[in-house]
Amino acid sequence: MSKTSLVYLTITCAVLMTVPTAFLYATGTNIPTDHAFSNRPNTCNGDKTTATFYDNNTPRSYGSKLRQDYLIGNHMLRAIYGFTNLDDEIGFTVYLMCEPGKNDPDFPAKGAFRLCFTKDGQAIAFPGRISSLKSVKTLAMASEVEISAMARGIGDVELTSWIAEDNRTIYFEITAKDTRDVELRLESAFEDSKSVDRKGIPISPGAPIPSVAAGKWEFALTWDETPTWVEKIDIIERHNAVTDRTRIYLDNTALADRTNALAPILSACIRKDGRLSAGAHRAYNGAWIRDGVMDSMGMLYAGSDDTWNVLSYLLSNVPPKKGQIEENGMLIFGFYQYWLATGSDKVKSVLPTLMPFVWDLFRPECYDNATGLLISSTEGYWERHWLGSACEFSQNLWAVIAARSYIELAKNLGFEDDFDTLDAKADALMKNIPRFIVDGRFVKRLLPGGEVQWKGTVIRGCSLGENTYHGQFAKPEDHKETKAELDPDVQTCVSWLWGLASPDDPVCKKTADEIWKLYDQDWSGGGLSRYNVFSDPDRETAGPWFLASLMMARAYALQQDWKRVGQIIDWADREFLGCGWSERISRCHPSDDPDRYIHEILNWPAGEWLMLVFREGAGLYPTEQGLSIVPHLPKELSGLQIENFKYRGHLYDIAYHGVGCKIERIEFDGKVISSNILPAKNGKVNVYLTSSKKL
Repeated sequence: MSKTSLVYLTITCAVLMTVPTAFLYATGTNIPTDHAFSNRPNTCNGDKTTATFYDNNTPRSYGSKLRQDYLIGNHMLRAIYGFTNLDDEIGFTVYLMCEPGKNDPDFPAKGAFRLCFTKDGQAIAFPGRISSLKSVKTLAMASEVEISAMARGIGDVELTSWIAEDNRTIYFEITAKDTRDVELRLESAFEDSKSVDRKGIPISPGAPIPSVAAGKWEFALTWDETPTWVEKIDIIERHNAVTDRTRIYLDNTALADRTNALAPILSACIRKDGRLSAGAHRAYNGAWIRDGVMDSMGMLYAGSDDTWNVLSYLLSNVPPKKGQIEENGMLIFGFYQYWLATGSDKVKSVLPTLMPFVWDLFRPECYDNATGLLISSTEGYWERHWLGSACEFSQNLWAVIAARSYIELAKNLGFEDDFDTLDAKADALMKNIPRFIVDGRFVKRLLPGGEVQWKGTVIRGCSLGENTYHGQFAKPEDHKETKAELDPDVQTCVSWLWGLASPDDPVCKKTADEIWKLYDQDWSGGGLSRYNVFSDPDRETAGPWFLASLMMARAYALQQDWKRVGQIIDWADREFLGCGWSERISRCHPSDDPDRYIHEILNWPAGEWLMLVFREGAGLYPTEQGLSIVPHLPKELSGLQIENFKYRGHLYDIAYHGVGCKIERIEFDGKVISSNILPAKNGKVNVYLTSSKKL
């Protein structure tokens, strides 16, 4: 590839509040509600959202055998049921969100609870260990969960739990077979904490919960500003049936169920004002532009209505951090993609705010004069500020993406600006991108003047969140400051992942091969680290990242590298944690330790997975001309069917016959069409693919 052949490909194709108190209610007493238990339907009235997340009676993989978390919630609170392979784990944790407009913390209160049976004077926790699970299902994504498990000394227990649409109440229905001399209590497993960033939610003492029938309990847990003990309550409100939910089907039904759940799970983590925390629990409570934009894009493809609120919150409340050039680009690109997918004119209202975001990137003081590249004091994506000032490959490309996206968006919405000057600046920057080509591949960083920064300082800074690890596996060298190689880095895939170069270009191919060195770099079992693991400040707990791995699955799919795509999908499938993925897997922890999953469930990997399925896999690209289909479908997604894919007010049902990327023909409502741009109307689409032999 010559230094003039790297060209831009049009993107279009492609304050603390008062700590509330939790109350326990049992059946009988009135509170505001729409339906009583007797009116509660057994199914979702046409809402085809039943999904199985765990079933120990089938050979199919249902993710990690060490840890499983299942989340339900609305925009006001959420609950996470946790199982591990240990005896002493909490049953479920409830997080109450701040009212809209409040700043950090997102959760003013947390409560951890354990449902406990008492029989013959012995306490029996439920849910218990992960080995006690029989099955886990949802009837309405991220709003209701059914857990079937074995309780020691009691036998089979069925728990159904759900959260109403617009209140702070979690409802429970529990049945057990052998209930002779059995009582049920709800116990607080989390007292007022000395931790600076948490407050425990007190609940009424764990008196027995009255049963409504032999072996059956119905009760609710709700939050208010003042404590009140109420013994009985009428329940229940269910989520309304959603008939136009976007849903996929696959030959691998477990994988399809997970995919269908991820967008609603992300939605359950969004506050009413659009604040999307980076994690499902509170340990990782920040809201980041990068995470939020990529999650919102995945949700957009999966038919979620929350995308606009997330983007708007980021624009108003989370300004790009100094030196984080890619954040400017991603935020602009997110709004551009939203407009492409919806055609909504309301995007025009944010253009005056977006305008300085793009122009600020090209101020004279932002350049390294010797190379003509943008220079930053902070590393792209990963934010290691101690590496020093340098020209980052991905940051420079995101500046180009920012300019191109802004120009197209503003022109189409009739917003005036000096587009010619901005376009020229983007072109000039793009012409200097080949400076990053070394030995036929892209490198991560150039020092001022153009020399490659091969090594960087490694400073220990383990980002463990709430973890029981206290350095017991660290070696003496893990505590010492040192120098280590920076390359490879997964962010060098930006060039072809976002359409700035052909995936088949030799430089992109060699870069992809270089990145693959991160797979099983210093461990076995799969997954890629975010960059050279020996330069990671997490030191011994560094290891494969789910975000980085799924990002690369998308990039490898575009290169038709099906073997690598398959390896990543299989690994992510094995390590799935019930409602998503953790940040990474520690390479120092024993393979049977659930604490090897560092941090909680983080949201960005879910966004990457949804884009892998809908964008790169199914090849669905919203454009100004229509919905374009350019699939790169791996065999792991065979049998793909998509119900109710949304594009600018239209709904498409799309079925893929075969895998790969070579389109034989596309039928729309039974008739072959001559273009891969779908007609702008509702319809049924069949995409026939000629499978590649490499699959």
